Amino acid sequence: MNTELFSSEVDVFNASKQISNAITNGEYEEALAEAFLECPEDNTPSFQVNYIRLNTLWLVDSTSQNDKRYSGIINYVLKCKHDRRRGGDR
Repeated sequence: MNTELFSSEVDVFNASKQISNAITNGEYEEALAEAFLECPEDNTPSFQVNYIRLNTLWLVDSTSQNDKRYSGIINYVLKCKHDRRRGGDR
């Protein structure tokens, strides 16, 4: 799961933590949409966040340090409570 681009590391960290907590609590819409597709018979899937990675990006027409942007990648595991015949966790 990717965050939007931010102009500071602090902002992307705070946004990533907020999204991470929402994923863990089963309240993040994009993760729930994935669970709906991957675990169609499961009304209560669970999520485990493994790590958050910070990316540093430079804008195409960068001319100074102020043109640097940051994004976060949140890695998580979807756990289906229903016994899946084609595999386990996604």
